[in-house]
Amino acid sequence: MDDDAALVEAVAAAVAPEYRALVVSDAAGLLLDTYYDGEAEQLVPLALELKNEDVTPDFERDGDEQELGYPELDDRPAARDLCDRLNRRIDTAEDGHVLLEAYWLALAYVLHRELGMPVLAADCEMPIAEQLERQRGRTQPADPLAGLDVFLTWPIDEHRIAAVWRSDWGHQASARAPLEPIEIGFNTEIGRNPEVRAGWLPPGAVGAQLRDRAGVWHEARADHQVWLCVLPQRAGQRDPAIRYLELGGAIFQRLEHPDALPALWPAQAPGPPELSQSTDGVLAYTAEDWYVVTQSHTGIETHAAFRPLTGTILGQPYAFGLENTDDGRWRAVAVCASFTVDVEAGGRPPERLDLVAIDSPPAGQPAH
Repeated sequence: MDDDAALVEAVAAAVAPEYRALVVSDAAGLLLDTYYDGEAEQLVPLALELKNEDVTPDFERDGDEQELGYPELDDRPAARDLCDRLNRRIDTAEDGHVLLEAYWLALAYVLHRELGMPVLAADCEMPIAEQLERQRGRTQPADPLAGLDVFLTWPIDEHRIAAVWRSDWGHQASARAPLEPIEIGFNTEIGRNPEVRAGWLPPGAVGAQLRDRAGVWHEARADHQVWLCVLPQRAGQRDPAIRYLELGGAIFQRLEHPDALPALWPAQAPGPPELSQSTDGVLAYTAEDWYVVTQSHTGIETHAAFRPLTGTILGQPYAFGLENTDDGRWRAVAVCASFTVDVEAGGRPPERLDLVAIDSPPAGQPAH
């Protein structure tokens, strides 16, 4: 247990007994009002009464719950000191917002054991249904992912499994699969405690690694052009750094070229290339049957069946996705952070592609 987790448990254990005097005899449970704007006393939240009909997995607060109040800690200096310590930690920690949520859930669970009734924390990442399952000692179904076209899974605990799967709308992921699905990008947060990330692999990449706040790189699980990773930390204010692996084992990161589209041409292609298009967001060159287009679009072709091809862009290792076209040619695609390069030619594709800089046209110069 880390220092933050120990502090959370200590505060919850100190605060929970003070709620005994608030509970009315016919209450079926409690709801904790988790409003917080930085004051230590707000770590002793308002308790609201739940009736039998409220204690259900699909409970939603409607404002009609009776307020039972909250205990005063004026004569509990040890508990007040603990609340002050936790409040300072929440204020200064990179992951303070997630630490606060961890405290609400810990307090609800300790109160559940203290009072012998369901105690729910409002407005948390953990759904009410899961809070109830944990307090009732239930686990998830034997196969919660049945019926999904699943690419990757990562069990988190007996109540949660992270997964990436194909849906009717694209590719989705969740840290509580199949609940709360999220459409993925290149590096998408799908869970906060622990931090769970998922995303697309650039075409041709075969793996991904993410760096935690301690500077340690962690291997993601990767398949079907997507990746999934559970980090040993709570989510912070910034996305973790990510890097990728190409087929030859080289590590690369998605390239930035913020000023303008780079003029690129493969070292393996005939030359010299001629400019064929120069418009806002598109730069294209051609020589013989080779055609290279650089554009500002950076999306993913979700239905393309790419094969990995190694290479470099501007001297840096990079992965390309290779596929055959319907007209008997081949194309190789590299998706960078600020641009995409599409290389197309006839015949047999090269064993690698190395894109080098060529003279770019002046701004506004028409294509040849």
